Amino acid sequence: MAWTRRMNYVAHADTGFAEEHRKALQQAELEREAVRQRDLEAQASPNNDPQLRITTWERLHALSLPRSPEHALVRLIARQTGLTVREVRDEQGRRAGSMSAVPG
Repeated sequence: MAWTRRMNYVAHADTGFAEEHRKALQQAELEREAVRQRDLEAQASPNNDPQLRITTWERLHALSLPRSPEHALVRLIARQTGLTVREVRDEQGRRAGSMSAVPG
């Protein structure tokens, strides 16, 4: 029996897959950045109430509103949301009140 040697090669057809994939990744990144930018605007928009601004801030930064009115983040949250420290503390109080109203 005669052995036939086969060339083991891969035909490199230019399917454009890599380029399409790269463009899809770039588009996804642009969309994520657009959503983040809208969220950043919403977190400081005077059209949004303090509760929504703070909730948006928490989601963007993956942090919760601290419970202590003297916590260092209170001033940072106020600055980044365009709220006063008093408004942030009022939200802390509102949340504390709703927490104490929950039986448990």
